[in-house]
Amino acid sequence: SPTPPPAIAQLAPATLEPTPDPQPLAPTLQPSNLPPSNHLGYGVQLAEAKNMELAVQGGFNWAKHDLNLRQETNFTANADNLLSDLLGKYKAKNVLLKLVVWSEGGLPDAPRTPDEISTFTANAADVAKFIRSRYGGMYGTIAYEVWNEPNLNYEWEGNPNPAEYVTLLRATSDAIRQADPAARIISGAPSPGGDYDDLKFLEAMYANGAKGLMDAVGSHPYGGPWPHDHPTGIDEAGNGWPYFRKVEAQRAIMEKYGDSATQIWATEFSWLAGLPNCDFGEHTRWQVSPQQQADYLVAAYQYAHQNWPWMGPMFVVYDFAISGR
Repeated sequence: SPTPPPAIAQLAPATLEPTPDPQPLAPTLQPSNLPPSNHLGYGVQLAEAKNMELAVQGGFNWAKHDLNLRQETNFTANADNLLSDLLGKYKAKNVLLKLVVWSEGGLPDAPRTPDEISTFTANAADVAKFIRSRYGGMYGTIAYEVWNEPNLNYEWEGNPNPAEYVTLLRATSDAIRQADPAARIISGAPSPGGDYDDLKFLEAMYANGAKGLMDAVGSHPYGGPWPHDHPTGIDEAGNGWPYFRKVEAQRAIMEKYGDSATQIWATEFSWLAGLPNCDFGEHTRWQVSPQQQADYLVAAYQYAHQNWPWMGPMFVVYDFAISGR
């Protein structure tokens, strides 16, 4: 069973007291030791590998990090250095790599054409084969998330397309599974506030044959301004906000398409408490206090343990930016 984090409250970053709109409800649960679970994993998404050291001290057993597969980069060496740090130096037990392509300017460059997809999948297979040969059997699970929030204009060259994404997912899944049959494949989680509605995007993925292509469905159940158990994202003014339990609606879509045997992995989730060097932009209105963040995170893990037997690893977004950026 995963070792539960004893004190997520210790990981809440220091920040100025925010003024969220709408005002979050008062937390109903106090931070406490989390129960062991036979289905959850306790993970963190990192911008800097060195922060895994503190996460391990808190009991987290999964690390997530991005890996840029841009052709001009030495992505295999980058993956080697990253896993050497996460698994060796900083003692993570399991790793999820999010496979993306960023241009030289740092912008997403979605593989949409046959040639682009072929290059992406070949690079993904090279990485998976290398990691299997170097790290296979030495640690726990290595998993790969195929792209990030493909329902956003920003992430899919201005025109999110579920059918195109399923084509990429199918090709990448096949390539990685041939390179490393033990690897886990996670579909790229849609944004809960996407340009293409996340629930419609997920349903369109299944309508285009996504079932069976992934070992788990990726989800980003950010809490918005609400506590973990808030049942809706609609405020009194009729405005829509992210909310943690929206993942239950995603689960209903999976069951509708006969995919109840597949887990959901929360490959990103959190409540935004801010960092001194991080500007949340339009999401600033979702900020909560550090204490609320800690309370909500603990309660979220407890809720998932008790109510979501289909939930796998859940990755708290711990650091949003590289130091000094």
